[in-house]
Amino acid sequence: MQEDDKNLIEKLFEENDWSGVISKCTKILEKDAKDIEAYFKRASAYGNLQELELCLQDAERMKELAPDDYRGYYLAGLVYIMTNQYEKAVADYDKAIELNPESWKVYNNRGVSKSNLGDNVGAISDYDKALELNPEDADAYNNRGLCKSALGDNIGAIADYDKALELNPEDVEVYKSRAEAKYNISDYVGAITDCDKALELDSEAAAGYNNRGLCKSALGDNIDAIADYDKALELEPEDAKAYNNRAETKYAIGDKVGAIADYDKVLELNFKYVHVYNNRGLCKSDLGDDVGAIGDFTKAIELNRNEKCYLFGYINRSMSYERLGRYKEALADVNKYLESDPENNNALELKQKIEEKLKNE
Repeated sequence: MQEDDKNLIEKLFEENDWSGVISKCTKILEKDAKDIEAYFKRASAYGNLQELELCLQDAERMKELAPDDYRGYYLAGLVYIMTNQYEKAVADYDKAIELNPESWKVYNNRGVSKSNLGDNVGAISDYDKALELNPEDADAYNNRGLCKSALGDNIGAIADYDKALELNPEDVEVYKSRAEAKYNISDYVGAITDCDKALELDSEAAAGYNNRGLCKSALGDNIDAIADYDKALELEPEDAKAYNNRAETKYAIGDKVGAIADYDKVLELNFKYVHVYNNRGLCKSDLGDDVGAIGDFTKAIELNRNEKCYLFGYINRSMSYERLGRYKEALADVNKYLESDPENNNALELKQKIEEKLKNE
């Protein structure tokens, strides 16, 4: 690539004129089909336009023409990340690191790929290396914080979010992530402050309202919490988590009918929320609808036998059976619960109560 062409393309990059970059690089490649710089620039422009298939084609061409140039593998890895093909991304980044072990961007992106594959420990190792090479990389601090939080290290995560915000104090996503980490360590006031900042920067951030609602609810401010969930749902009407959180808060203030309506919506949106059946059953039971409650407790038991709702479903269904006078079924359920928690006083008292009623039949 001639110097004049290189300068023009750099100017087009500065102006974010991706179509201009593509046009110029294409003309260069018509004259020289092996110009690596033209492929690299054009692939980058295609990536910025979300023309991922074309970006990948140019990246693969770079790998063919210049197998020792890490940039082809780097660009291919980016496309694989953007198309959720994380194993392929890791493979390309492995090769890119082999060719250029000093690129912090490659380590960061390989970390992203590993974290999406569930390898948070491996991802943290890559972020460590990225930050060793570039201590000013705010994204790497944020990404490492997300991995630490996923591993339960909320204190370590907050330290990374602090550093990310020191480098980029306008990053809404980091404020939201730090708020979640603070919530996890019961720093609800600090979490609310971060949610406030996130909403100051982006008033349309539904997650900010949802997370702030969780914190307010934890502090006992249920009315304001519901107002935040209302706003979150106004912005994202299909947010199952916000419906679930609002339902739990409505239940806490005694609005069982409103809670049931929200749980109905959660189940309509996401049938994986097993605990919702148990919680909706509790609402129905409190309202005297033990038949409906039994249906929900049964569904909670059937859906996932590895969650606590499995056990709670048995004890809750037992109480509903007992209120309906179905004592044999009630006894079977409380016994099933006691198999896993034999010292539970409430369950033992319920069993004794049911056995006495059976004797009197």
